[in-house]
Amino acid sequence: MRRIEPNKEGLRKNRIVVQNGALSIPSTCLFPLPVVMISSSDKENHVNVCTVSWIGVVSSKPYQIGIGLRKTRLSHQMISKSGEFVINIPTKEMIHIVDYCGLISGEKRNKFKDCKLTVKRGKYVKAPLIKNCPVNYECKVTLIIEAGSHDFIIGKVLASHVNGKVKNGKQICVNKVNPLTLCGNEYWSIGKRIGKVGIHKRIEGEIDV
Repeated sequence: MRRIEPNKEGLRKNRIVVQNGALSIPSTCLFPLPVVMISSSDKENHVNVCTVSWIGVVSSKPYQIGIGLRKTRLSHQMISKSGEFVINIPTKEMIHIVDYCGLISGEKRNKFKDCKLTVKRGKYVKAPLIKNCPVNYECKVTLIIEAGSHDFIIGKVLASHVNGKVKNGKQICVNKVNPLTLCGNEYWSIGKRIGKVGIHKRIEGEIDV
């Protein structure tokens, strides 16, 4: 597991930008963002879960996913010491649990107990899988990048677990998972499918690119 420290000169305070006659301040208001639950553990087998929306795929060879975590969070401490974590994808029906786990500190409460979450053992990591979530990814930390207020933690996916109820053959049925997204400070569910990657080929020559 490697750690990269930031160039402090590059971490500047927000600056006011004049754009089309209006004042705007740089922000990270990117949306929609996926909502996941990150579970972790420590050497004493204490477990914790937190809600994260700053997450994204960073590599397909090997499979790697990165998450942004504030350094002061208990999950950050557990993950940086254990070198592992689990990404759990909740359903929209779990919105109250998701919100609770994102706002309440694991230093004060046992969120697994409070939310009646069912623990499932993984194949490669000691961090618990959340059985209530239909999709789980076991991850081993490969790199931690200090990015300012948050660290960007990259994990190699060691195993994927998908509940058979949300599968169609080998494919995950998104409509059966019913995942949540975050837009600003609001939770949104996703809409209907409107196409597949490669759809432009059906109308090639008819669109401007």
